[in-house]
Amino acid sequence: IVSFANLMPTYSKDVGTIDLMRHHSEKAPSGCMDFLFINLFDYMKEAGVRYFDLGMAPLANVGHSRKSFTQERIANLVYEFGSHFYSFQGLREYKEKYASKWVPRYTLYHRDSWIAYVMIAILLVDNQSVTISEKRGKMS
Repeated sequence: IVSFANLMPTYSKDVGTIDLMRHHSEKAPSGCMDFLFINLFDYMKEAGVRYFDLGMAPLANVGHSRKSFTQERIANLVYEFGSHFYSFQGLREYKEKYASKWVPRYTLYHRDSWIAYVMIAILLVDNQSVTISEKRGKMS
């Protein structure tokens, strides 16, 4: 396995989506995720799905307002320059190839909270490596 995407239940016959997608940075051939997505779209279309939800593009427009809090401006810096840890910008650009409509989503937090701590925790959880045991065929 060099790439995968797992389907997430939506409890709607009209909407399909995925929960997690990953590819091996060295073993996966160029364009394999595009190939996976196109085949996934075909599969869902044959199943009667009318709309595919690509999910969110975290931090894509945070901190742009002149009224933004300091925490939002820090989050914008992470979006712009944090690609070493997680490519928020790259994820947005990738999804933009397929997205025809973006729907705003918001995360609320207390003004006095330390957003950098929360972002680091999310990055650590989201970037855990996925290994596949060849003997059992199980992911861990």
